Amino acid sequence: MATRSPRPAGLTTIADMGQFRFLFTAHDYEGTVAFYTTTLGLPVVHSWDDDGRGTIVTAAGSGQIEIFDGDADAAPPAGVALAWEVEDIDAEYAALSARGVEFLGPPQDQPFGHRNATFSAPENLTITLFTVIGEEP
Repeated sequence: MATRSPRPAGLTTIADMGQFRFLFTAHDYEGTVAFYTTTLGLPVVHSWDDDGRGTIVTAAGSGQIEIFDGDADAAPPAGVALAWEVEDIDAEYAALSARGVEFLGPPQDQPFGHRNATFSAPENLTITLFTVIGEEP
């Protein structure tokens, strides 16, 4: 089991904070929002169309993905991968495959105690879903 390094008393870290959000600008806003909401089935927390357009979806626990409508000049995310834990990776793999998600391969057991599968998402993102199946280092 992984252990955390002790920190000095009274020192606040980001681990003590509440919500986590991943924000990015999408060139194909409608297609990207549809992927996260319709294909992946993530619920919309908030959406707006005043002074810019955006949508927030719940990804996991207190984590959220915030998608902004971009223009042609906005750079897509680069070198970014998302990962989140699911209860049963094999069931998620089957369900999402049936919805048209194209995984890079079937779920595989990893030497670090996870079983995972990865797929490409809009805007050059990669998403890995995993289930903990053993001791994590």
